Amino acid sequence: AVAAMATVAGILSFRATLDEVHEFQDEILEQAAELLGPESGQATASLPVQGCLQTDDDEEGLIIQRLPALPKGSQNGTDRKQPSATDTGAKDSPANDGAATSVRPSDATRTSDAKRSSASGDKDDDDDDDEARCLPLPATLKNGFHAFRHQNLDYRVYVHRLRDGSRIAVSQETRIRDQIARQSALYATLPLLLLVPVLLAVMLMLIRLMLRPLAELSRTVDARQEHDLKPLPKTDLPTELQPFVNAINGLLGRTGAAMESQRRFVADAAHELRSPLAALSLQAERLHAAPMSPEATERLETLQAGIRRSRHLLEQLLLLARAQNARWGQGQAATTAASVPAVVAVLPVMRRVLEDLLPLADQKGLNLGISAAPGATHDAEADERIRVAADEMALYTLLRNLVDNAIRYTPAGGQIDLWVDRHGTEVVMAVQDDGPGIPAEERARVVDPFYRVLGTGESGSGLGLSIVDTLVGNLKGRLRLDDAVGHAHGLRAEVTLPAA
Repeated sequence: AVAAMATVAGILSFRATLDEVHEFQDEILEQAAELLGPESGQATASLPVQGCLQTDDDEEGLIIQRLPALPKGSQNGTDRKQPSATDTGAKDSPANDGAATSVRPSDATRTSDAKRSSASGDKDDDDDDDEARCLPLPATLKNGFHAFRHQNLDYRVYVHRLRDGSRIAVSQETRIRDQIARQSALYATLPLLLLVPVLLAVMLMLIRLMLRPLAELSRTVDARQEHDLKPLPKTDLPTELQPFVNAINGLLGRTGAAMESQRRFVADAAHELRSPLAALSLQAERLHAAPMSPEATERLETLQAGIRRSRHLLEQLLLLARAQNARWGQGQAATTAASVPAVVAVLPVMRRVLEDLLPLADQKGLNLGISAAPGATHDAEADERIRVAADEMALYTLLRNLVDNAIRYTPAGGQIDLWVDRHGTEVVMAVQDDGPGIPAEERARVVDPFYRVLGTGESGSGLGLSIVDTLVGNLKGRLRLDDAVGHAHGLRAEVTLPAA
């Protein structure tokens, strides 16, 4: 837009300068005519009626010639001080009666007479060799400015009446006038054209300097975790950006308050429901011990299964709430001592998980155990020394949820393997099964709360992988879901944590 405006301004400036130069050239024609008047002290007797003067300056090319006086009825007094004359045009025509013939001098300004009498021979005879054509202007040409064409050349002609009644015509070729005007207009416009790129460069530099704080603020926001809702810093910000940052901080505060309220509601609701469900489960067990018909026993077992699922859901909700609260605490106070993780050995935690969940695996006839990582040599002593920087309870919870999820979806007689391996400064823990697996297009969504893959035929809360993903994020790790290795189907869940 700036370049377009500068271009338009340059064109307008060029046209305006062109018009001004043409007006100035007309004034030069008027001044040249007045300089030959009697009041100027210049002698005009040397300029005969049938002669002309012509400058040899190629940059101006003025032709001065005398014209006959107009008849009394057609004379007008138009001159420089009376600019009422209008431009007129003349076609190519032969010399009219009374029109001037031409003589061209070789010095700066010379006079000649094509039909000069021999009595004027005391003038240099060399002038006869340098004859120049005067324009065949009509004798009836009125005073003022005119456009005249002769031999395919255009001329600008000014006719001036002197005080003694004689008339003088000053002519200039239009081509020379236009060339001078274009050069002058170009010289006047050139600084503007050269200044535009400089102005654009300065403008871009100023815009970059003004937007640099905004770019830094954008990088700061982009580097934050999704749970980090701390107010944005307002130091070293331009005054114009401070209202914007204040509005963003207000939005972050309201969002944080809403999320905190939601987490508290989930945690409080789960906590409040634990006691009624525990009491209900206890009453169901007592009822199961009482004698009853087979039909009542079957319905009671169905009720007990529903109670167990509800209790499991509440436990998962509490775990998710605790994990989210831990993440929230890290976002609000990342530099406190409570957020510094401890050093935990991985294999002992894995064995605790197996001891707790082995009865569930036995019920389905699953082969559950710890093995060596694929492609790695099993070294029991080296594996025992593998440690991670994590909270022990968080590590136990995420491994338990992964194993519980594998047991739930692996068919009877299947196999579930756990392994741990160290790669440089990172530790990779994996839980692999030979169950149906998770389609690749749904692996990004299964970590959302309450999302479950349809068609598995298994019941669940849809919170297991969401809890794992939250805990892994709290421990500065990564969760990866991929196809099982060494099986036709299945799921491999890998958790990568910083090594201690």
